[in-house]
Amino acid sequence: MAKKSRGKKYDAAYLKAVEEIDKDRVNEIKLMVKSLLEAIVQAERDRRKLDEKLAFLKADLEDIRHGRIEKLKKRREEDKQGSALSPVKPAELEKLETYYRTLTQIPMPITTSATIWGSATSGNFTLNDGSVVTVSDKSDANANDSDLRFGR
Repeated sequence: MAKKSRGKKYDAAYLKAVEEIDKDRVNEIKLMVKSLLEAIVQAERDRRKLDEKLAFLKADLEDIRHGRIEKLKKRREEDKQGSALSPVKPAELEKLETYYRTLTQIPMPITTSATIWGSATSGNFTLNDGSVVTVSDKSDANANDSDLRFGR
């Protein structure tokens, strides 16, 4: 049995009400999508900043491991924001440079100074949170991120 219409005005009002409800639902969904997109964009910005910080810190580590203190200091002078990210402060860099210069200028076999520096910049390091990071003792130009192993 076919449904009996209550009149054109009623049908038009009903359709208009349904359209309003649909429009409200669409707007509500759009607000949800917008808030998710804003969160994603913010997370991407945060990740970019973290990636930059990580790259800066890894470059510092590699420069220290390879005795490139001058290069490290130059990068710090050029990038003041990046310099603020590092836990190694300028006074400590001066001390580090002195240690390295002393090692390389004292008359001893080159292998001895390299061994001393290598043992100081590689091995197992227990961090404050109890995790252990192993830094490979590779002292060649092929050293990279894979030379860091993280454990608990």
